[in-house]
Amino acid sequence: MKQASRPEPARLIPGLSEEWLPRTAACAKATIDSRLGEYDTFRTTTWIDANQYNDERHPRSQLFLMHDNRFFQLTRLALGAVAVLLCHAGLEAAGARQADQPAAAAWTWSDGAGKTRTLTDFSDIVSRHRVWVKTAGAEGARANFTKANLQGLKIQMVELVNATFSSADLSRSDFTAVNLTGADLSGITLSDAHWSGVVLVNANLSGAFISQTEMLWTQLQKAKFSNSSVLGSKITDSNLKGAKLDHTTFVGGSLQNSLLDDADLRSAGLLGTDLSGTRFSGADLQDTAYEPITAPELRGIANAHHLESLRMLTSPDALTALRQAFVAGGYTEQRNRLTYVLKRQENDLRWRRAHDTNCTEPSCRTERLLGHECVEGACQGRWVNYFYYGLNWIFFDWTVRYGMAPEHALMLLIGQGIFFALVYCGFLHFSRRSSLIMVKRRRASKPESLRRVRYRPRIIPSSTGWRYRWNWLVREIHLIRVALFFSLLNTFHSGFNAVDPGKWIRLLTKHEYNLEPERWLRTVAGVQTVVSLFLFAMWLLTQFGHPFEA
Repeated sequence: MKQASRPEPARLIPGLSEEWLPRTAACAKATIDSRLGEYDTFRTTTWIDANQYNDERHPRSQLFLMHDNRFFQLTRLALGAVAVLLCHAGLEAAGARQADQPAAAAWTWSDGAGKTRTLTDFSDIVSRHRVWVKTAGAEGARANFTKANLQGLKIQMVELVNATFSSADLSRSDFTAVNLTGADLSGITLSDAHWSGVVLVNANLSGAFISQTEMLWTQLQKAKFSNSSVLGSKITDSNLKGAKLDHTTFVGGSLQNSLLDDADLRSAGLLGTDLSGTRFSGADLQDTAYEPITAPELRGIANAHHLESLRMLTSPDALTALRQAFVAGGYTEQRNRLTYVLKRQENDLRWRRAHDTNCTEPSCRTERLLGHECVEGACQGRWVNYFYYGLNWIFFDWTVRYGMAPEHALMLLIGQGIFFALVYCGFLHFSRRSSLIMVKRRRASKPESLRRVRYRPRIIPSSTGWRYRWNWLVREIHLIRVALFFSLLNTFHSGFNAVDPGKWIRLLTKHEYNLEPERWLRTVAGVQTVVSLFLFAMWLLTQFGHPFEA
């Protein structure tokens, strides 16, 4: 007679399968060990004194130990039974909930040719790339994910040095401690991704589109970010020292506590970005649009290059707040540079207002933000804006850069003195009516007796040889000396008797005399005096004050 087969252990308890048996046993063992540990601590510290419990000479110690051990074994069995039932019930309920949920599909991706690949294929490519890196290209193959669709990729601590991800789609990817040193990620799409601790030193991210992405503790030293768009992304606590960020636009998002020392930000945009704690020491900010919501670390941006070429797009509040921070911090040079930026932008706005142009929107909203006066979809130009633009550019921008460069006024003062001296030489050479008249006393005992002599170049007899050339050279040197001295007098002639540097300069000569121009030469000398007085006043005001910050 055939014996009845013994039931499988997994079927001894209804509803219990082989898949859940090891997990139930592990759960029950952890529960028993935890509860018995608490019981053992309680009986040792509470029931009897430890010295009596371990003392064999105590009359009741042996009997107590025997009963205590039996009670301990019975307690262990009871706890084991309860733990098995409880763990089985809990795991069975969890299994039911998991069974109700659909099984997650295996992750797949597509390569540049559009072929669907699996995670195993990705792992094989990474393995061959690791060999390629270790053997310096002798074996294995370089990982090439050009134009691949890698959405949802999740990897940790993977070495992908010098790998190629050009034009790949890495949206919703999750990278942790991945080494992408020197990798080619040009033109990638990175949306709703999370990268933490990723190494991107010397990586190429030119033309990348990064949107709503978190990049935490990322190493981006000397990375190439040119012509990229970073929208609403957080690149915080990262190192971008020496990175190329030219023509890259940051809209919203955050660069909080990041290091951008020596970074190239030429023609970049920082629009609505959180820059709190960000350092820009040595960064190139030439033609950068600066409109963040929070200012960066003051000492760092004070050492940035080309602060005077910053620009605004719609609002000057960020630049004004930064200038006030420089004022409070005592950064006079940086303060003057931002004053120049604000006044230059204000004057450029006058130029744009002077044009008659068609609006890009029916409501003229964008044009009104720029200060245009719009009527029925057309911006009305105002010729008076040309006039004010020219005055500001000639008298304030060209001369002292709105207080940023007071030394320009001194250089122009010296330059105009030399220029007018050459003009005076031309008058003395070629004009018969417009000339200089030297006025001096006839006798020292009679101050009222004056002698007026018209200055004319000495005529040299025509001859040949070195004597003629020598006499001509002596005459020209003397003529230049007279013209330079007259130009110097006009440059420092203030017209105030109490304070007239021109009179002080006359005291430097051995003889007392005065030079008086006539006709057109007098008009030119008057123009020089006005120009010189204006340049000297602009230098004085901007060197020792801030007249353009009102």
